[in-house]
Amino acid sequence: MGQTDSGVPEERVLRETVHYCNRVYQRYSIDNELYWAPVDEEEIHRMQALHLAINVALDGNLTIPVLGEPQRILDCGCGSADWAIAAANKYPKCDVKAVDICPQLLPNSVPSNLQLIIDDLNGRFTFRSSYFSFVHSQMVAEGISANRWENYVRDIYRVLKPGGWCQLSELYLNAQSDNGTLAADSALSRWSAGYLRGSQLQKDPRIATKLGNLLKVAGFAEIKCQMFKMPMSAWSNDAREQTIAQTSVNAIQSMLYSVGLYPFTRKQGLSTVDFEQLVHDARDEAKDPARKAYFSLYMWTARKPATAP
Repeated sequence: MGQTDSGVPEERVLRETVHYCNRVYQRYSIDNELYWAPVDEEEIHRMQALHLAINVALDGNLTIPVLGEPQRILDCGCGSADWAIAAANKYPKCDVKAVDICPQLLPNSVPSNLQLIIDDLNGRFTFRSSYFSFVHSQMVAEGISANRWENYVRDIYRVLKPGGWCQLSELYLNAQSDNGTLAADSALSRWSAGYLRGSQLQKDPRIATKLGNLLKVAGFAEIKCQMFKMPMSAWSNDAREQTIAQTSVNAIQSMLYSVGLYPFTRKQGLSTVDFEQLVHDARDEAKDPARKAYFSLYMWTARKPATAP
């Protein structure tokens, strides 16, 4: 612990949980409105499925930039640590550090070159400047406060070595249709609107679309974005998207409930019965291949200039 100045309590406190609507949450995150998703086995399975879907999108690669032999890697918001474990195994001579606020999500056994750090990314990084060869950040929008993002990206810039790369990946949970069949009153559209409305009180649920400007302001160069469709059913004729759907379908079915439960019921006051009905209807629409529904995954890469001080 202790790689940011967030002042998080000891691990014993962070391991305390609370049950809400038959799901398990980290008490500290709920009390401090840090992270609104569950931390139970079902959520770990969702994270693992999403990791596989993203890995397929990258044709089996962990990164878009070719890293060569990195010395040090930082994984921000590692969740169940699937990416960090894969990175540690791929680069056995590399020192990999992975940070997350929820110890409930972390595995008990990891490669010897991987260090798991329990900390809050909303605090300023205390890692040394120009220390890491590569920084990976994935699906942290639900845990980063809206007013933290600019300095979060600046922190990533500062701890990177000159010439080092970063890769930031976020889902934009605004349901889309490849054939325009999602009406504004559809369950998926209503879920998306409600999620965005409930989350934006403290978070920035649209951050996936804004990272390019933040990377530029922080001083990064070679900024690029790739957008991948995460299909909600096996509707696509594209070979890659068909393979992505094999894991993204289950991840999204689970996500519609787990990611939405707190913003809908606690932040907006929707009854549990009404929320569950909305999720039921949204799942039915998502499974319908005729709707060609998907969420967009934005994957940003950028490089700290080699001439940076």
